[in-house]
Amino acid sequence: MTFRSATPVTLVLAAVVGCASPAEELPPIITDEGAGGTPSVVSSTSTGVGGEPNGSHQGGGGPTADGPPDVTARLLYINQRVFREDDAFAQGGTAKLELHTPQPLPVDDRPEFFNGDGERCTLEVGTEWPTSLPMDATWPAGPFLDAGDLSLAVSGTPGPVVYEYFDSYYLRLAPEPVKLGNFTHSYFFPPIYVPHGAEAALSAPGGPDLGAFSVDGLELAEDYTVTTPNMTMGGDVIDTGSSFTFTWGPPSPGDHMAVIVKDSFSFIKCVFDDDGEATVPASAMATLVGGQFSTITVQTWREHHEQARVLSADGKRIDVEFTSRHVQIGRFGSQ
Repeated sequence: MTFRSATPVTLVLAAVVGCASPAEELPPIITDEGAGGTPSVVSSTSTGVGGEPNGSHQGGGGPTADGPPDVTARLLYINQRVFREDDAFAQGGTAKLELHTPQPLPVDDRPEFFNGDGERCTLEVGTEWPTSLPMDATWPAGPFLDAGDLSLAVSGTPGPVVYEYFDSYYLRLAPEPVKLGNFTHSYFFPPIYVPHGAEAALSAPGGPDLGAFSVDGLELAEDYTVTTPNMTMGGDVIDTGSSFTFTWGPPSPGDHMAVIVKDSFSFIKCVFDDDGEATVPASAMATLVGGQFSTITVQTWREHHEQARVLSADGKRIDVEFTSRHVQIGRFGSQ
């Protein structure tokens, strides 16, 4: 199946450990057209952040679902690792699920910069496009829809991740939250529920706003290692006065790598082809505040996106967007 997100939901794990919390940019949906009345996958296409298909597969059968979507279903599934941190929140999983009426993305007027390969970087100051906007505006707008308990079953895990509707899907029923001493953080669950490269299936039994539907054949992002800067050991110094070359491996063709470089006030976010090497241009780095007493946080996101058109049991056309994000975070000195 296929889902997709341009780059974005606020990283709740990062917020706990004091790292950056960039936004979740979800690109426009590429719909597969098809019509029917049973809860089945009509068609699906694997895509990268930029929206280019990297393969397709047919699922479920059933008639085509011609016409515009009635519902957008978005699922962001995160595996996050914070290096050189030892507490219970240094590694874990979290998810964000939303069902809502289709809505266009807000205008993207962020300051932008391009490297030599034409890859785009943007500057954020007090916002997280597209979800957190100027003047306290947010996207998408509610009300959000209730299709009963949403369940994501991932191969090789102890059980499904299940969310209950309460204005939106933010109450998790399973698994148990991560605990540190007497403190419990309900957003996070153990990383065993977000294995790299595993297959997953999303299902809902139906509720007051939407009939039952399901999607299978989803894939989670593969693991990778950042080689520049040294996320594991640290010690590198980030120079905000020059371009910043970032390397990782192995590459994952068809996926995208987002790099977020953050000072205490703002952050630069770049989206690169997942080919193992990319450069944040000097013009973008110059917008950050560096220096001997400054700390620069670097976040990297490998994102695998899939999309599918599915039909609910009550005949609603649902465009499903699935994004699996593997996040790695490190903090560095600057000059």
